[in-house]
Amino acid sequence: MLYTIDGKRIETIPRRRQADFQKWRTALGAPNYQIASDAIRNLLDGKEFVVSSFLPGSDWTNTEFAPLYVACNGNQTQAGWFFGLIVWDVMIHHPDDWFFLPAADDDDVLGMRYFRRPKS
Repeated sequence: MLYTIDGKRIETIPRRRQADFQKWRTALGAPNYQIASDAIRNLLDGKEFVVSSFLPGSDWTNTEFAPLYVACNGNQTQAGWFFGLIVWDVMIHHPDDWFFLPAADDDDVLGMRYFRRPKS
């Protein structure tokens, strides 16, 4: 499950991104969406902290994420945004509690920061 840093539960893709998310998800197709989501879940295994933009690496050639470029008509920026939204969706449905902190406007690091709630 996904929460704001102050504990508010998040259950949907941000409203201002929903239309793009649905457009790209439709273009990607359900099987490739599932493959990308599963790959993200695997990347989260054993991690307590992640930055979304660091997860996939810089070269998606021959990876589970390469179809995101096609879904976004080859637009690298949009593919990155789409990847971030898939991470967001994975976090919403994750069995563990995750909190997020957006990057500051003057931050050099792009991507959302996610923190897993420590298990007691």
